[in-house]
Amino acid sequence: MREIKLRGKDASTGKYVYGDLVRLVIGGKVHTYIKPLDDKRIEVSPDSVKQFTGFKDCNGVEVYDSDKLVDLEVTLEDGVKREDTAQQVYWCAIDGCWKLDHTFKQDNSSGFPLASELRDFKFKVVSGNVKA
Repeated sequence: MREIKLRGKDASTGKYVYGDLVRLVIGGKVHTYIKPLDDKRIEVSPDSVKQFTGFKDCNGVEVYDSDKLVDLEVTLEDGVKREDTAQQVYWCAIDGCWKLDHTFKQDNSSGFPLASELRDFKFKVVSGNVKA
């Protein structure tokens, strides 16, 4: 049984909040909220809501849908790691699993299962669920 958890960006502060998804119709308009387990609901930007994959990176950071991960074992010619080499996490409905996009365009057209990538390589979240 895996944990179902979501995150979204607080509409007023832009910081990520974590919890359950709540949608309410108020005055004919749909409002999207994340409700932490022990807190009041917080309105979030609907397009920022992403699901927890159930996986963590090499540093123990939770990996969410659309996060970008970089392989720490890959060294570029000058020894510098760049975010543009990051691969995006996505849900593949055809295979029924989370995948890591290995395409140049990062268009979710092809990838490898996230579970095997995290098992076989040392990945770190570089955008998305990174807390400052």
